[in-house]
Amino acid sequence: MVFDPIQNPPDSLLSIPLSEAEDTQNPLLSSPQETNFKEKKGHTHGHLGATTCQEGHVHMHPGVTSTPIETEEGHIHYLNGNTTFDDGHIHQYEAYTSVPIPMPGGYHTHYVEIRTTMADGHTHVIKGFTEPSTS
Repeated sequence: MVFDPIQNPPDSLLSIPLSEAEDTQNPLLSSPQETNFKEKKGHTHGHLGATTCQEGHVHMHPGVTSTPIETEEGHIHYLNGNTTFDDGHIHQYEAYTSVPIPMPGGYHTHYVEIRTTMADGHTHVIKGFTEPSTS
C-alpha cells in the first residue's frame, strides 16, 4: 500500500503557521506531559537515503516512521517529512509503508515508494526500505 501525495492528496497536511509558533496554548507545540494526547505504543523505524536525481541534484530524506498501524494484511507505518535543502529548495513527502518484510534474528523492514511534492518545477522519487526493527 503506497500513498502518493501528488496523485491522491490527503484531506489536510499538518501545518503550523509561523504566527502561532510562540503560542503556548497550541497543543502541537506543548511538551508531551502537558497534553492530553496518548502516545501510541510500539516500535518505529528510521529512514534515510537520497531521492532520485532530477535537474542535476538529489535531496536526503532523514526521518522516523510512526508507531505501527494495524491492517488486515499486517502492520504498516506512516511517514512524512521534508527533504534536505538542496539546489535552493525542499520537497515534502508522505506515505504509508508496505507490510513487514521479515529479516533474520526477529527483525523486519518495510518498503516505501514516494513521489515528493513539486518544487522548482520538478518532483523526486524516494524508493527504499526502512531501517530494521523488532516488533
